[in-house]
Amino acid sequence: MMARSALKASRLLVRDFGEIENLLASPKQPEEFAAVAARRTEKILCETLHELYPTYNFLVGSSGMMQHGEADAPCWIIDPLDGTQNFLHGLGHFSINIALREGSSITAGIVYNPLRDELFWAQKGIGTFLNQQRIRVSGQTQSLKCILAAQSFGHQSVPEAYRALQSIAGHVAGVRSWGATSLDCAYVASGRCDGIWLYKAQPWEIAAGMLLIKEAGGFVTDHHGGTMALERGDILAGNERIHAFLLRQMGMLP
Repeated sequence: MMARSALKASRLLVRDFGEIENLLASPKQPEEFAAVAARRTEKILCETLHELYPTYNFLVGSSGMMQHGEADAPCWIIDPLDGTQNFLHGLGHFSINIALREGSSITAGIVYNPLRDELFWAQKGIGTFLNQQRIRVSGQTQSLKCILAAQSFGHQSVPEAYRALQSIAGHVAGVRSWGATSLDCAYVASGRCDGIWLYKAQPWEIAAGMLLIKEAGGFVTDHHGGTMALERGDILAGNERIHAFLLRQMGMLP
């Protein structure tokens, strides 16, 4: 049901992305256009899922909490457009994210890149898949050979993020910041990169991606090695060796 909802919503999102190049060459600002595209995508996702599961609640990146059932009812966690800055600059790296939280656990999640038609999905206890193929985290064990993903850096970045970059970058082959947190997590789950660290990510950006990594055999914790990653938005993830490396480097921060 999550995949069908994302595929349905993605058609208009892809069409809207095709209009961005024209906006970039005009005096009009694309920000409002991207916001409208995100709201339209959100509407399709929420209406489709609510029709199937009318008592489930929603936590949506652009709208906040929408309660349809009891406070402890299952909850859809949705980001209709992760990678907004990429989208409005004509960079084709963005996604639709949906996760299902039941109780305190994320039990299912998808990250869909509509331009590449790549559907990363996971179900608790079942595994992680890219379309129909099972995927696993990287087997890389040497930090000097690994590629890591990190959040985008800009004027809103917290100072700790820059200190972590300084602590980690000199010990790895490279650090990538692709501008779409959920896809970064999906790339860790598929072994395209070896690990990730994040500061202050929002639940709708990471809920699905965390499950992708866990079900692909990876380790996901907060920066202290604890279980509060989703609540804090502070994440370390990778295979066992790379996660341990990240945890050590975080422990060295002033």
